[in-house]
Amino acid sequence: MTRVGTREEEQRRPSGAARARRPRAYLIGALAATLLPACSLCWPRGGPIQTCPADDDDTRDDDDTRDDDDAGDDDDVSDDDDAVDDDDVVVDPCEGAPTELAVGTATLTVVCVPGDTFVMGSPNSEDGRSQDEDQFTVQLTRTLLVSIHETTQLLYFQGSGGLAPTDCTYGCGDHKPVARTNWDAAVAFANNLSDLHGLARAHDGDEEPTLDLDADGWRLPTEAEWEYLARGGAIGELYSGSSVLEDVANCVGPNPDFYEFREVGFHAPNGFGLYDMSGNAEEWVWDRYGDYPDGTVTDPEGPSFGDGRVFRGGSFSSSPSSCRSADRASGFRGRVDWDLGFRLVRTWTGGDED
Repeated sequence: MTRVGTREEEQRRPSGAARARRPRAYLIGALAATLLPACSLCWPRGGPIQTCPADDDDTRDDDDTRDDDDAGDDDDVSDDDDAVDDDDVVVDPCEGAPTELAVGTATLTVVCVPGDTFVMGSPNSEDGRSQDEDQFTVQLTRTLLVSIHETTQLLYFQGSGGLAPTDCTYGCGDHKPVARTNWDAAVAFANNLSDLHGLARAHDGDEEPTLDLDADGWRLPTEAEWEYLARGGAIGELYSGSSVLEDVANCVGPNPDFYEFREVGFHAPNGFGLYDMSGNAEEWVWDRYGDYPDGTVTDPEGPSFGDGRVFRGGSFSSSPSSCRSADRASGFRGRVDWDLGFRLVRTWTGGDED
């Protein structure tokens, strides 16, 4: 592009004839300025070469020249702006998401995880797989705030209005998982936590609770959400965070002499920063148990009918195959086991937190 000089530039730029008429002294001064770049030299018209006084205006003149050059190319700037299409702007779905929530004297630490597409289930070649793990594709469209730990005994006590765990024979402690909580108790805890913080309940109804994935309240994850979170963005790992069980799980396989809960977060997290999704405590999810669908499914919530509710992840007393990310188990919603607990999620839609 041919750039047109500004009026100021044209005034400063002499014609060829004018340049030819410059005195020899000017040439000497220019040569001196070139050979002595560290010196600031001036040649007043008709006078000797001398050191220039500090002249802030020179700096401003240079800036003005650059500004004028830029101003002469407004079309280029506009073209660059036009080239950035609104569709190219990447919006962080987790922007503004909280990282922790105070619940009485307990702290619920969370991580924000955007939804994605993944393959649920296990390949036929996976060691320990069951026939109910046929693979299919799941599209998860919602961004989740996820408790990085299983619900602890202290959090349960603070968030339920003072209900203590009914049994902690296999590990009592504020930072160990709550257990012996049936599915209904987990749903009630999620609703109570939502009420405490002014969030819309995601579970509604007592006899047959419903699920509202768009509500911003706390809830149990769906089975698909749970497996997606357990896999942590990895492909092919047997357990949550690794294929080496002892690195990530309190499961009976690598710890035959340690037969109780550990404090949450004892082992390494998975790729999403979540702990103990393999081992420690089994975790209730929302879905009824049923066969997996075929093809690609978006935001599945499980079968509409059925008596069994799913729990996932295995516990400290489980075999290694039961601690796999793909393993499934189920029981009546009133089931109470000494190693069965839960963790909570909530749908994140952005906005300010109280």
